[in-house]
Formats: sequence, C-alpha cells, structure tokens
Amino acid sequence: MSALQEGDYVPELYAYSSGKFLLTEWIEGYNLDQYQKAFARVPENIIYDMFSTELQLVNSGYKDWDFKLSEHLIWTESGDVRRIDLGLCEPAGQLKDQFKRELKNRVEKAYTNDPDFIDELLGAGIKVSVIEHVLLRFKQREPRLVQLL
Repeated sequence: MSALQEGDYVPELYAYSSGKFLLTEWIEGYNLDQYQKAFARVPENIIYDMFSTELQLVNSGYKDWDFKLSEHLIWTESGDVRRIDLGLCEPAGQLKDQFKRELKNRVEKAYTNDPDFIDELLGAGIKVSVIEHVLLRFKQREPRLVQLL
C-alpha cells in the first residue's frame, strides 16, 4: 500500500497492518452522487479523472478490481480528485503491462463513443443528456490521455 503514496491521487497513508487495519487521511469532498446534488451537474473532467487516477494506480503497480465511479472518486473543494476505497487493490506484478493495455483499450473506447463505455457511464448514474458533454470535454483535453499510456 505504501507504493501508492507516490501520487497525489490517493489519501495519505498513516498506518497499515496487512489483514488488520488501514488508516488514511480523511478526504473532505464529494463522491459523484454528492457532487451532482451539490452542484446540479457532474464534474467537468469526470472521464479524465477516472482514467488518470486508474493510470496512476496501474503505474504504481496495482490493479483495482472493484472500482465504482459513483463511489470511489472524491472531488475536493479545491478541484483535486482522490481515489478512495482501495480495498480490492492487488499488486499487478507481471500483469502490469496487460492492465495498461486494457486501460488503453478503455480510453480508446471513450474517444470513439463505444456503446460499452457509454453503458459504463450510464451505469454510474450519468444521464444520457450529460454524456455527450463529458465525452466532448474528455476529447478536447490535451495531451490526449491515450498518448500517456
């Protein structure tokens, strides 16, 4: 777990004992549902935030097997994004390159409006009327995330 501390996308780790406990900093912010209720919209860069935190996680050598967009990203008042609930993260080991390829495929699906990716957004509670806007924001972001993979 300490390997994840290299990035600023996860809470700071205070104490850890394998199989017993994990103590991290408290992140004051909004998950997706709370954000939508507070601001009557989704975060502008939600797709980039989702993929960039996953990329940082994979680059740290871990795979999150139970990521839920509606619950596991927190947006703070300052605009930072943090990934929480890393309970089902495991070291990627020799599969790290495979996980990066899989992430690249998912990112490419976002750039092409793939129906499977749109279903993923719908499943997270993002309304059809909003999906076109957040996809456009993602596609306009430079550098293109797919170039970082």
